[in-house]
Amino acid sequence: MCRTRLSHLMMTKGNIINTASTAVLRGHAFMSVYAASKEAIVAVTQSLAQESLLQDICVNAVASSVIDTQMNKSDQV
Repeated sequence: MCRTRLSHLMMTKGNIINTASTAVLRGHAFMSVYAASKEAIVAVTQSLAQESLLQDICVNAVASSVIDTQMNKSDQV
């Protein structure tokens, strides 16, 4: 999807921000598939950033973590 919009982003001086996760920084039990998919996003982001340097398009990824909400409380089912 990012590649298909590069020509539009060049005209509008847009940016690409992908969503990764801190799960790529260290292993977590039972999260191997999730971590692998988020690591793929990091790799794509790095590659697109290099490819887009000459077009003046900024490409970044945000690596979010767990947010303290009621859903994440241990007493919730």
